[in-house]
Amino acid sequence: MTQLYLDTEFTDLKQTADLVSIGMCSKDGRVFYAEITDYNHAKCSEWVKTNIIPNLPLSTKTNPLTFIEAADVSSKDGIAHGFDVEMRHQKEVVAFNLKRWIKQFSNGKASIEVWADVNPWDWVLFCDLFGSAFNLPREIHYIPLDFATVLKREGLDPDVDRLDLLLPASRDNVIKLHFGFDPSSMDKTAKIELMTQTKHNARFDAIVLQQLFEQFQIKPESK
Repeated sequence: MTQLYLDTEFTDLKQTADLVSIGMCSKDGRVFYAEITDYNHAKCSEWVKTNIIPNLPLSTKTNPLTFIEAADVSSKDGIAHGFDVEMRHQKEVVAFNLKRWIKQFSNGKASIEVWADVNPWDWVLFCDLFGSAFNLPREIHYIPLDFATVLKREGLDPDVDRLDLLLPASRDNVIKLHFGFDPSSMDKTAKIELMTQTKHNARFDAIVLQQLFEQFQIKPESK
């Protein structure tokens, strides 16, 4: 099975929370990132206002939808492969484009595992984006998996700061994937400061999760 790594940001730790942003990253570094424009701002907790809203980089951009890389369309299946998406739009439009992005990883029904850091919140909001769990893209397996349980299994504190788990090579890969430049000229302190300032952004956190999975060498289930 293919693995996709998920992170979401949302208005509050309540059952009625609204999705604010969503990030997904593939094993090979293809990224989907979207900010929702029609969530209820009044639902935002003070913590979210302080830590999440300032980390929404697309909020000042005028172009609501960007396909970052030119897609290669297979003549065999008519599906676009190898592209990233950044967008800021209404929830319904985000869901449509996320389905399109997921399609490039399709290898049949229920062929994609979704992994999140601590998945109860992420998974519920991911399903809600499509209306319900019954409306998920057909490629998505219905059982979500989470990294916190992996840490517990490995004898590690599941509450540990994920940035503290990154090895130097993984740290550099996160910076390359998220910021788009080679950090080799930066010292360790500068790298950590840059990453710490970017925490709680769904795109960044999904990429961190992808790199941690590479470190822990968690393999997808064979079918």
